[in-house]
Order: sequence, then structure tokens, then C-alpha cells
Amino acid sequence: MRLIFIVVFLLLAWVQAATADQARVAQLFDALNMDEIISIMQDEGKLDAVATIEIYAERAVDYEVKAQIDRIFDKTEMRVVLINLTYENMNDAQISAATDFLNSDVGMRANTLETTARRAISDDVIEEYALSQFDDASELPRYKQFQDLITTLDLIDQNTYGAMGAQYVFMRQLTGTDALGLTDDAITELLMASEEELRAGITEWLYGFFNMAYAPLSDADLETYIAFQKSDAGQALNRSLFAGFNELSARHAQKMGAMVAELLQVRDL
Repeated sequence: MRLIFIVVFLLLAWVQAATADQARVAQLFDALNMDEIISIMQDEGKLDAVATIEIYAERAVDYEVKAQIDRIFDKTEMRVVLINLTYENMNDAQISAATDFLNSDVGMRANTLETTARRAISDDVIEEYALSQFDDASELPRYKQFQDLITTLDLIDQNTYGAMGAQYVFMRQLTGTDALGLTDDAITELLMASEEELRAGITEWLYGFFNMAYAPLSDADLETYIAFQKSDAGQALNRSLFAGFNELSARHAQKMGAMVAELLQVRDL
């Protein structure tokens, strides 16, 4: 009986701790506007999925295929993945510090501006306008601050590797189809050949996005925001978000690749 009591007590303690952790992560996600970010990712993912199927499978998206796409980009699964990787990459002190900053005046304004700009730049017209505001990023008045932020968060490498990883996973699913004739070596060669262009595009996009998103912030507020990103909590939050977003990108790419491969096989029967 004593052993059973101890086991039950420890189990209850673990459940209480897990519940407390969930509450802290929920508060952090609220401060990040994570539900809106997930919604943006879902909307963009579905649009890209439709375009991908039309290009690779050379067919329109019917009701059945649309239903498959909806299942791939499921908000609940996306949130669970992000929550789990937040547990893995942040401790309680880091979560609390990040939440406190994001709920501060500067943190709330910076994050709201980011989220609003992220939704806006999903529109191709707005994206084109944001990127047309400079011929060279060094011309921007806040170039050094943006450069500091990009370097601090390792945004170019993280986005490049994440994008290339997702592309590899997607194309790897197509190696079994006769229509494209892809091999592992061919995929690697294609990705390596496109890396420089991809990196340049990501760099341009980041400067255009930051220039648009942070325009309403004062220089002092932007410096405060950058200082948070350099902190232990800011670095941990960045690692957590990239781990989650890259995991989701890989999962979605794998499922999309499998679906396209199946559509190609059906087409070629």
C-alpha cells in the first residue's frame, strides 16, 4: 500500500507540474499572439499546397484533395507541436521572463506590430511594396539595428536551413515517381544550386519586413526589443520558435510530398 501511495502521489505531482507548465506556456503563447501566427501559417500553407499540386500534379484541386490539405494544416496539431517544443527548449524562468517582456508596453507593441505586418505581408502586393522600399538594405535608416537583430537571432541561416530541409523532405517523397525522375543526388544538387539565391531572397525579405513592421517604434523602443532578444530568455524563445516552425515545415512537406506522389501515380496509371 505504501508503494502504491507513493506512486499515486508522484503521479499527481507530475500532473500538477504539467498543468502548471501548460498554464505558463499558454500565457506565453497568448503574449506572442500565437493563435494568429498559427492561423497565418495555416492560410499560407494551404495556398502554397494548392499551387504545389497544380504545378507538380498538373491538376486542379477538387473537394477530396482540399480535404486532405485541410487535414495536413491542422491548427490543433500545429499548436501541440509548438507547445511540446517550447517545453523542450525553455525552462520555467525563461518562459516567465519572456512572458513578462512580451506583456510589457514595448513588448506588446513590438509583437503586435510583427503579427500585423506578418499577416499583411502575406499579400503579394504588400510584400512587393515592402521590398521595393530599398535597392540595397544598407540604405535603410535603421539598417544597423535590423542587422543586429538578424545577426542576434541567426535569422538568415535558420530560415535558409529550415526552407532547404523542408524542400528536401518534400522532394524526397517524389523519388519513387517515374514522372519526375528524381534521385537523392539530383535533389541535393538542386538544393545546393539554389542555396545562394534562396539566402539572398530571405535576406531581402527580412529587411523589408522589419522596415515595415517596426516603422512605428521609436529607436529607443527598438533597442529595448533587440536587448530582450539578446537576453537568455529571448535566445531561448527564438530557439523554441525555430525548432517548432522547422518541425512543422518538415511535417507538412513530408505529407505534401506523399500526397503529390500519390496523385502523380494515379495520373500515370
